Amino acid sequence: MRKEDAIILMCHEVCEDLHINKVLRKNFFAYFYSWVFLSYNEVEKKVDELDKSQNFFNRWKSSFKYLNSICDYEEKLQLFSRLFETFAVKLKNSKAPKVLHEAFVSLEIKDKDFEKLKDTFYKIQYFRKSGLRDYSNALLFSLMISYSNDGVLDESEFSYLRNLLRSICDHMPNIPIHSFDIKNVLAVNAYSEEEIKKLSQEVIAAIKSDGNVDRKELAAMKSVIKKMHLGEFHDDKWETIAPFLSLIILLADGEISQKEEDWFLSHYKGFEIKTIEQAFWLHSILIQSPKVFKDNYKFIKTISGSKGPLFDMTNMLFLTFAKHFLSLDQKRIDVLADFFKDGREKDVIKDIDEIVAGKVVEEEILLIINLVLNDRYDLNKINEYLNQKYIERVFKGIKKEDSKLKYLAICHIIFADEEISSSEYKALWDSFKESRLDPELLETVLYDFSLCRMKIYKMDKYYKYLS
Repeated sequence: MRKEDAIILMCHEVCEDLHINKVLRKNFFAYFYSWVFLSYNEVEKKVDELDKSQNFFNRWKSSFKYLNSICDYEEKLQLFSRLFETFAVKLKNSKAPKVLHEAFVSLEIKDKDFEKLKDTFYKIQYFRKSGLRDYSNALLFSLMISYSNDGVLDESEFSYLRNLLRSICDHMPNIPIHSFDIKNVLAVNAYSEEEIKKLSQEVIAAIKSDGNVDRKELAAMKSVIKKMHLGEFHDDKWETIAPFLSLIILLADGEISQKEEDWFLSHYKGFEIKTIEQAFWLHSILIQSPKVFKDNYKFIKTISGSKGPLFDMTNMLFLTFAKHFLSLDQKRIDVLADFFKDGREKDVIKDIDEIVAGKVVEEEILLIINLVLNDRYDLNKINEYLNQKYIERVFKGIKKEDSKLKYLAICHIIFADEEISSSEYKALWDSFKESRLDPELLETVLYDFSLCRMKIYKMDKYYKYLS
């Protein structure tokens, strides 16, 4: 049998399986360059002739299996790709995921090739026009549904959420905070024996910097050295973290003397904060002794780095982190806020005051995205930082924005364990009641999700009862 005839059989078989109206079948055949007929009656005659002459359907059962036997891999992939594109964009049908799966199996399509097809589809249909608010809504709706289930983010939900966000991370703002504090830096990095020796020498020099060896500083030095561990892998060079370890030692007694200031500026000549991540390390150390922001004001300003929009955003990010993730007392929050407001423009001061007052700000979304995508923090640590009450607060505070990306995230989380729990239904129900979800858009995205999973997923259409 000619390949052209086999493709005609395939088109007819698919149209029959999907119960496509005969008037519309011409379009489906045309997608595969197989419409050479005046009417569909001619198609049916052709199919009968081919079937009887070759005993086709009794022998092969499926046209996909026959095509698999006569086509090379590139031809099969081209057929499958066209089938996927047709179902995804041109001719949507509720049974299409099942037919696509049959084609995938029968044509022996490689997983990596299907992944490329899906990635391209999602990139064009979902990610290309998405902005920060789209990603924010996608993340927060996912977290709301996840935490509504049992109050925590579990492994399957976390895996799907992280994979979804990673697939769009190239399109998202880059907030490169790998470690929120210097303790985590020591926990995830391993250094050679020689590097640990050099780091130890740095903290020993710090403890001797003012000529006195304080008991608290000695205990801090031992604690820091104990956290260092041998190995070859590290992202952060020992020279990068040394000044921060020295600051921990200097602040162990609750203050920094003039001699210690002079030693630090001389020993780490030209040192200043250069990245958002380093700013987090610095402030997480300094806030342990709030009075230094006043007593050592000039010193801290010197090492804090340059001014500008990035500087202000960094400070507001840390203030948000300190208030909601570290749960610092109000006195420390006020000290930080006053320090960050000093000499700044009115609009910056206003933004800082809003953070202190507890208003939900976009900086929080950036922190949550950064945390969920962070390889240095495991699920247990993320669940320490995030909880249902906090997520609900942020969720209620963000602007109501609709995008296909948000609904895709909802589908990923809801079907992370292949079924919807009663609590997940309730979270969706509440969102519909608050007019935060568009049922038609949800159905559209659920179809795309089903097609890309090659499995039919359904939701009860309970939202139709809402007035």
